[in-house]
Amino acid sequence: MALVGVSRALISRLGPRAATRSLVSVGRVPDAPKIGLLTLEKGPVNSLDTSMLDAIRAGVGELENAGDVKAFVLTSKFDGTVFSAGLDLLEMHDPASRADLERFWTAVQDCWLSLYTTPLGAVACVNGTSPAGGCLLATACDYRIMADDPKFTIGLNEAQFGLVAPDFFLDVYRNTVGQRNAEWLAGTGALLPPKAALAVNLVDEVVDQADALPAAVAAAAKLAKLPFDARAETKRRLRLKTATDLVESKARCTEVFCDFALKDDVQAALTAYVASLKQRKAA
Repeated sequence: MALVGVSRALISRLGPRAATRSLVSVGRVPDAPKIGLLTLEKGPVNSLDTSMLDAIRAGVGELENAGDVKAFVLTSKFDGTVFSAGLDLLEMHDPASRADLERFWTAVQDCWLSLYTTPLGAVACVNGTSPAGGCLLATACDYRIMADDPKFTIGLNEAQFGLVAPDFFLDVYRNTVGQRNAEWLAGTGALLPPKAALAVNLVDEVVDQADALPAAVAAAAKLAKLPFDARAETKRRLRLKTATDLVESKARCTEVFCDFALKDDVQAALTAYVASLKQRKAA
């Protein structure tokens, strides 16, 4: 199977709804029908609001229900700029009600669970910068390939905004980079360029920008060739504790998040952030 030459122009759409999506598209590679492609398409930076999170979860479900798809690549339409800028902090800023904030956080949890627990093989093609929630999406996958551009960074940088990454963010980060690296990187809110991310196992490969998608498809093809049930059950067992911990604590996790997000000092920090965004747009 010749996968090296695959490009976005060769991606076929999966299902009649794919062409009309504005947030996420679902497709597959023509010469590799068992490989799906989940593309983040929410301009300008794939920020993760409630609608986007729900769309990602629905896309994973569509691939799972396709029947013949064994693995997929998660990537961004905005090749060379951004994978995902992370959670949309506007969802947290001055919410209309606590219920709205609860719906948002439930969407975060459910989206992550769909990626983390899917029996399909999942490969992240990190073809742009990927802080915070973008990093969470990538680490939920089985394998991560990042484009080699010093402008791109990845990591959990919540501490830089005065926020605390939730337990399931930190658990999967620790599982990926190890306890000591997780303590330092998450504690300082560090964002790492590609080769530094590779050095701590935050990503598995760093390749040239033009090679990122072909390399991700090749990695997905390796997963697709394995006996499906054995690979999926191995994945399930290895990820069971982290996933179960979140499922069993979802209500409490949401309560803690909302209590924290609604604090006066947190809202003040978010107000300052929103003001800085407006200044940037005006400049």
